[in-house]
Amino acid sequence: MSLEALSGSSWGRLCAEAGSARFEWAQDGKIVSGWFELQDNGVLTSSFGNGTWKQGAAESTLEISWGSLSSTCLLVAASGRFVVEAQQEEMRRVTNCHAAGWHESVKGAVPVLVALGPVWSQVCKANETTCFQWLWDGKEASGEVQMHDGGVLHTTFGNGTWELRENDSSVVDMVFGRSRHACRLSMGGTFVVEEKTCRRNGAWRRASEVGVPKSEKLMPSTLGMLRSPWKDACLEHSSTRYAWSNDGNSPSGWVDLQA
Repeated sequence: MSLEALSGSSWGRLCAEAGSARFEWAQDGKIVSGWFELQDNGVLTSSFGNGTWKQGAAESTLEISWGSLSSTCLLVAASGRFVVEAQQEEMRRVTNCHAAGWHESVKGAVPVLVALGPVWSQVCKANETTCFQWLWDGKEASGEVQMHDGGVLHTTFGNGTWELRENDSSVVDMVFGRSRHACRLSMGGTFVVEEKTCRRNGAWRRASEVGVPKSEKLMPSTLGMLRSPWKDACLEHSSTRYAWSNDGNSPSGWVDLQA
């Protein structure tokens, strides 16, 4: 196998280590619906017909096409899986795309709650979700990000990947759009983007994003209306509910701040 155009990229390393350049394809992200194999000189063979491939703008992306379908695939190197972050059919963008795949050598994905490690999984189990509201300015919810098995990330802003830091179990790197977001989880169950870098050149970008578990315990729209120190307290405890005491000692009820 010789795929010189992929040398030095995560796709090339994966294929070289496995001794194969064949991948399974799942249009719904779960059930195998076909396969494709990378050949020399940008030639692609697949169960859907022959096509082409080329290295993407970033070393972890691959552009593939067959028939009228073109896809941009983002690889999760650690798991050997990829997610389709953008797809076009007959020059029209495919919306709500959940296509994904994996190298033929991959036997099964590590369950998301296991791969997230003890810190993140504890928060996700407590909220019964791996979905977080995404607050671009740290105040108003502008979308969602959800982590799935195999490092696949689905977001309101496009598909991407996620990976737990090996040397810091409180940080998950989420890659989508033009940036890599280093998300640090707090003990209160929210995360802050402490670092954001450009995928193409590694340039640092200003970060102000916050993530809140998608749970009825905390309403993001309410959070956007609060100011510190009330906002800080609600973020820390992932709740906008307060105990009420008429005599200042014993709880006599509760109040919950709503939008």
